Amino acid sequence: MLSGHSRASFSRITNISAATLRAWEEPTDGRHGLTEKGAQRLIDGLHKCDVRCTMEWLFFGKGFGLSIKNNELKPHDLDFEVIAWGEEESILKDIAAFKANNPNAIVVMVNDEAMLPFFSQGDYAGGCKANNTHIKQLIGKNCIIDTGEELLIRKITACHKNRYTVVSINPNIAKPTVLSVQIKAAAEITWHRWKRKL
Repeated sequence: MLSGHSRASFSRITNISAATLRAWEEPTDGRHGLTEKGAQRLIDGLHKCDVRCTMEWLFFGKGFGLSIKNNELKPHDLDFEVIAWGEEESILKDIAAFKANNPNAIVVMVNDEAMLPFFSQGDYAGGCKANNTHIKQLIGKNCIIDTGEELLIRKITACHKNRYTVVSINPNIAKPTVLSVQIKAAAEITWHRWKRKL
């Protein structure tokens, strides 16, 4: 859904059959679902649709979740007769509107509890990317941070020799403060969409 495709259109683009996608997403009794080889095919397919994903997130929920690499979703590829998304469709439309109206927009899914109570796992956060020369202006702000190796949602609190201190609001995580982080790009969080909690 984040790629802007139904299973059918995603299947056409990636050459992964809709039946295989369904088996990965909804494994039946006695089946294991996604394998490592299948995960790599899925990651490669998502990459074709401008969605960033990692093996660690698919299997273990570690690192940062899915994020859109391009500036807009492709609504012409959606197959509305086949799927009904409800809340998910609404979220995708919000993401598309935010990206269409903001330069250098990035939207990511929150994948940890580091910024509770403001951002929960499964929420979406967005902002406009600032490059190296403007990152210092984001000190004191809640940001999406690209280290080149992972995406984090943290608050930037200090800078020393182009290395940054980033902190989480939730003190109950393993590393609430990380010193000397090299930041490739960052975006102040100016847009937040949360999922309904059941």
